[in-house]
Amino acid sequence: MLRIVTSEIRKLNEVMKLVNMVNPHEAYLFTDMEKLCFGAIDPSHVILSYFHLNDTNYYELKGKTDRKILVPNLKGISSIFDKCKRGHVLLLNYDKSNLDLTILKENDHTILLNTSFKVEHGSDLYDFPHMKDLIQLNLDIPKLTEELGFQFLLCEDFRLKIENDDLVFVGETKKISNLEETKSPIHVVPSLKESRKVDKDMDIYLNMDFLRVIHRTLKISETGNIRIDQDLPVIFEFELRNKQGHVKYLISPKVNK
Repeated sequence: MLRIVTSEIRKLNEVMKLVNMVNPHEAYLFTDMEKLCFGAIDPSHVILSYFHLNDTNYYELKGKTDRKILVPNLKGISSIFDKCKRGHVLLLNYDKSNLDLTILKENDHTILLNTSFKVEHGSDLYDFPHMKDLIQLNLDIPKLTEELGFQFLLCEDFRLKIENDDLVFVGETKKISNLEETKSPIHVVPSLKESRKVDKDMDIYLNMDFLRVIHRTLKISETGNIRIDQDLPVIFEFELRNKQGHVKYLISPKVNK
């Protein structure tokens, strides 16, 4: 049995939109340490996403589940949330195989929508690598948000490169009319200042759709970092604004050594 109540539906929907951007093959919710969490895996099983909502001031959670509750129509639920405004309250009730969703008015409890979704249970939750074992590189959120926005105008491929202890995103542009194909680097951090450095140079291809997910996440984040090490997936980690939540993306990229 799980019950979630919130009047801050749009805050919740910000996270659900990030989940939807992964274009999940599998989207699910669960609880962890009395917090509401979402997870998603893309169709190619390259991206694993984890969304942990910290601020229980904007939602009330009763009950718990350590099993994945697979949500079949997350985009449909998010479109419902888009219609909501201040003064509306969301009630989510999960019991065995049903997820009941109710939208009502806060002032007089008039029910605006009452629907139910059939849900299934997934397998065990996926684990991230031990974060403390990875090299952490802090991101300049405003700078990276602005620069990626410009890069998207022309670039069709991105690579994350480490060369001589320097970490950069390199955007490879399309050929448009008489515009010559060029490479445009974005310096994410000036250098790797950690005591333990990457042993070898790395050249990692990042899917453009995934970079768009990162760009959307940057826009609502307070801090962010990349965790990286040789022969391991790359992890992007963000703290959302106003201590709203915590987001992690694990990507298993193509690596050229």
